[in-house]
Amino acid sequence: MQIQSAPLRTKRVTQGCAPCSWRRASRIVYLPFTLQHLFLPMYPMICMLQDQQIGVTALGICLAFGSLAALSLLQVALTDAGGVSLSWDQAVRCAAHPSYSLCVHSGQYKPPRAHYDVITRRIVLNFDHFCPWVVNSIGFLNRKFFILFLIYMTITSFIILCILGPHATTALQMPPEGVTMDIPMLMTLWSVASHALVIAPLILFTGAHIYMACMNETSIEDKVASMPYNHGIFSNLQSVFGESPWTWPLPFWGWGPLGDGIHWQGVGSTIYGDAQPGTRDIVAEPLLPTPGSCRRVT
Repeated sequence: MQIQSAPLRTKRVTQGCAPCSWRRASRIVYLPFTLQHLFLPMYPMICMLQDQQIGVTALGICLAFGSLAALSLLQVALTDAGGVSLSWDQAVRCAAHPSYSLCVHSGQYKPPRAHYDVITRRIVLNFDHFCPWVVNSIGFLNRKFFILFLIYMTITSFIILCILGPHATTALQMPPEGVTMDIPMLMTLWSVASHALVIAPLILFTGAHIYMACMNETSIEDKVASMPYNHGIFSNLQSVFGESPWTWPLPFWGWGPLGDGIHWQGVGSTIYGDAQPGTRDIVAEPLLPTPGSCRRVT
């Protein structure tokens, strides 16, 4: 007797809306800071454009990258990170000896690289972390948008500092009676101060997530000594950003990430999964049946 199993699937998954909960809603207080960080500096720059203190090109570049950051933020906040369906869990349970880990929190079986998120209280595929600044879990289906948000936010912050920084420095060097502390000037000083505080951590955080995407790792897996999913930078990025490199910089779904978030190809054409519940040991295992295909054959 043996279990009929499906080959490694690379079918495309569809984009879905992230589930709502009061735990997610309680973290929404972080979102206004993220939004003001993006849009507040635009007002003084528009005022400077009217006074011909900056050029149209500089403002246009800042608006372009700011819009890309805003679209990426919208996508990562609204896109479901990916979870374990009830049908897949039932398919695993009908196997003779399921070797997937059983989650002690949810009572469901976990695919390889999936972890339980205590904020949304569910298993998230290829779980990285819950980010309060975007009010969502970061997982298999929205990791692309999260990395794009970090990249475009870093670029936007750098441009804002380059444009508003000299004006803020000049204002601070002038005597108090020579500076008009109107709303645009106050917004300029606040924008420069807030972006100057976050630009260095933002660069480090963005670089770390780009590196982990290139290595096919997550923040959780980065703490594990050896992960068997590194297939080279290009293939690793395809599992995050999608098959076509032309769509990687765009904050749109396109065809989605390559794979299904459940089955993962290990190095050496081996399928990998957890060895024992509650451990991070990794052993080779055959694929279990896909939903609807769980039947015994001789």
